[in-house]
Amino acid sequence: MEQKSRGDEIRHGQKAKSNITWEKIRDANIPIFFIAGGADLYQPPSMMRAAAREIPHSNTLVIPEAGHAVQWEQPELFNHSVLKFLNKHR
Repeated sequence: MEQKSRGDEIRHGQKAKSNITWEKIRDANIPIFFIAGGADLYQPPSMMRAAAREIPHSNTLVIPEAGHAVQWEQPELFNHSVLKFLNKHR
């Protein structure tokens, strides 16, 4: 089953218009807010923290009792946190 899930290993879909790198993201010099659900198995908090280490001055938040769809699973906390972040960077 695992072998079948890989398909033909050819990336299908639209090609990216540009090559996105950590350097390009850092050079953009924009506020970055990483949010992860504490129970996210697809993109767990450890992966979020690893990405955040690549971006100086980025903000992180782990929302407990949420998986990958934090905005649906904990909408009040998610919305409050995002609005607070946006207001801080007006």
